[in-house]
Amino acid sequence: NGMYAIIRERDSKFYIESKGSCTHHFRLVITILNPKAKQYAELTVYYDRLRKIESFKANAYDAQGNLIKKLKQTEIVDQSSISGFSLYEDDRIKHADLSQNTYPYTVEFEYIVKMQYLYNIPGFYLFNDDEIATEKSSYSITYPRSLRPRYKLYKINEPKINTEPDQRESLTWTFENIKP
Repeated sequence: NGMYAIIRERDSKFYIESKGSCTHHFRLVITILNPKAKQYAELTVYYDRLRKIESFKANAYDAQGNLIKKLKQTEIVDQSSISGFSLYEDDRIKHADLSQNTYPYTVEFEYIVKMQYLYNIPGFYLFNDDEIATEKSSYSITYPRSLRPRYKLYKINEPKINTEPDQRESLTWTFENIKP
C-alpha cells in the first residue's frame, strides 16, 4: 500500500470562555513511515498580539517508542511570519522540526494558544492527505450555553452534545480507525 504515515492520536479542543477570550489545546501524535511523510514531522504555530502561545512541546520517539528527541524551547524557531518589511510585523510563528533520518519514528506535538477574540473557531478536517491512516482523532468545542457556536457540517455526522458544569455545553466529534 502507499500509506506513509499513521495519525495515532489527534486531539483538538477549543474552549470558549467569553466573547473576548478562547483557548485552543492541540495534540498530535503521528508515526512517520517513510520520507514521503517528512513534512508531518514539522509543525508551525502562528501568534500575534491577540494570540499568545502559552505552551509548545515537541518530542520524537524511535520505532520502539523510546524518546529520542525532546525539543528545548530554544530549538523551536521563533520568527516573523512575513519576510522583509511589513506593516504587520507582530505576526509571528513558532516552528518545530523533529525530522529524523531513521524510519519509522513517531512525533508528538502539543500546544496551547490563548486568543483575545472570538470571531473564528479553527475548522476541522479529518483528511488532509489520502495516504495517511488515522487511529483516533477528536475535535471538541466547549462554550457557555449563551455563546453556542454556529457550524456547518460537510459529509460528517452531528456531534455528541454534553452538558458541562457552570452552564456550559460541549460539542464533540470522534473518529477511529480511518483507513487511508
